Amino acid sequence: TDARAYMQSAMGLLHLVPSLPPIPNFAVQLVGIGLLLLPFALRRGSWDERSFRLKVLSLVLLFVVLFNPQAERSSYVIAFTGIAIWYASTERAFQEHVLFALAVLAIPVASLFVPGRWVRSPDVTVVRLVVPCILIWARIQMQMLKPRRAPAAYTQSDAADPRRSPSAA
Repeated sequence: TDARAYMQSAMGLLHLVPSLPPIPNFAVQLVGIGLLLLPFALRRGSWDERSFRLKVLSLVLLFVVLFNPQAERSSYVIAFTGIAIWYASTERAFQEHVLFALAVLAIPVASLFVPGRWVRSPDVTVVRLVVPCILIWARIQMQMLKPRRAPAAYTQSDAADPRRSPSAA
């Protein structure tokens, strides 16, 4: 039945944890929907920002795969598209480079170039596909929920200093 379908999704990853009781798919999906909508609720005014909209696109592309109990390995083309959009459009620090490298190595490289049956075993496939995507999904959420820094105020003392005036640029 559909309630027992886990495939390569967040539900499949939870199913691999032996100490967890069975969690219904809809419960995990409801949590995912709540987290997906959280940035909209807390940062309504940010929709005008291009970076916010690109992060939303990335989140949605990851969401439709991560929280789909019928997701297959080939579905991760959609998720990886979201990862690529996020990486190309965000300010990158060390964490972003590490997460992107992990995703590249775990999703396309391991699928295509790493020999061996163990890489394609069902349990290993779930872990190597879902874990990088969930980590990046969480990172995008953190970036979107982080309070915006206010631009530095232009003061009267800045007006006296020609190097700090807005027209000096």
